[in-house]
Amino acid sequence: MNTISSLFKTSTSFERNLRNTTILNSSPTLNVQDLKLVMLGFSSNKMSTPQPIRQSFMLFFSSLPDKPSFRVKLKILATCHVLLDDFMWGSQFAEYLIQWQGFKNKQQFVQLREKDPLKQKFVLFYYELLARLGNSNINQFNHFKATNKFTSQTINLLNIVFQNTQLIDDVLIQNFEDITFEILLLIWNDVIALYLFFEKIILEFLVDYQKLEVNVFFTINGLLQDFLSATEKIQQFFTLTKHLHDQKQFLEPQWKKIEKKQFEEIQSYGSTLKINSTKQKLQNKKPSQTLVQSPHPTSSQQSFFSNTTFAYVKRLSTCDDPFMTEADDQIRKKSDSIKRKN
Repeated sequence: MNTISSLFKTSTSFERNLRNTTILNSSPTLNVQDLKLVMLGFSSNKMSTPQPIRQSFMLFFSSLPDKPSFRVKLKILATCHVLLDDFMWGSQFAEYLIQWQGFKNKQQFVQLREKDPLKQKFVLFYYELLARLGNSNINQFNHFKATNKFTSQTINLLNIVFQNTQLIDDVLIQNFEDITFEILLLIWNDVIALYLFFEKIILEFLVDYQKLEVNVFFTINGLLQDFLSATEKIQQFFTLTKHLHDQKQFLEPQWKKIEKKQFEEIQSYGSTLKINSTKQKLQNKKPSQTLVQSPHPTSSQQSFFSNTTFAYVKRLSTCDDPFMTEADDQIRKKSDSIKRKN
């Protein structure tokens, strides 16, 4: 849409329909039914066959305006967030999201009429967060065990959000409207899901650390300080829900703590383990298999990792809509039909 030829291109029916949705209009709210229509390619005729979902995603990004207002930018990004979190189609949507250059081009910000650096900074932060979520393919995490790479991605994603807690707070204060509140809910949903995954690994480690293989012990033990830091920062992030107390009821989670005595016992056990491990290596015994490569885990290891997946995470767009509470069963059936045809 940035080329000269695009200026003379006839708009498609998809583009015209998209312009008439709450995604691109000036309304401060976003209607989730419009997001579902996007996924169906605006096929409202129950007798017709919806277009392939990938084509809908491709048309969505190609139909976006080049210079939207700040509010419309937020609604576009919130739309991307909901679709990215969709349990059924999120991974396909991620492929198109990470190719989209819409708000990444810094030259666009120079040309925009809005001169508020806070707004520009927030848009860039939110876009980059979604791009990282797309690159991490967050919807596929439930297919993997707790690996070093996955845990590292979890910590990095949490830190990106926590580093911008004050920015989010400032934007909520200065832009007191529905879409900013919905974005906070969307971000919180991902933050708490990632944190709970991390917490589950640590809590099971605190119980079973003496039963684990040496390399598994040291892998998880090295994450304890990261967990303590994340627990402190997520409590600070939770204070942002003060902006929502008039609309939503939030109960603060019972944050888990690692007692000083238990922490010291674990470190002492680790020191002993290092000594024993060194002795074993000197005796030229077979090296321990890595966490990712071990094809025959011990019964204790198998139990430890049996539930450390993202299967329990319920995504907003397929369970509790962030903008509406009424489910649309008919559209879900059509989406299932699309999946079978693709």
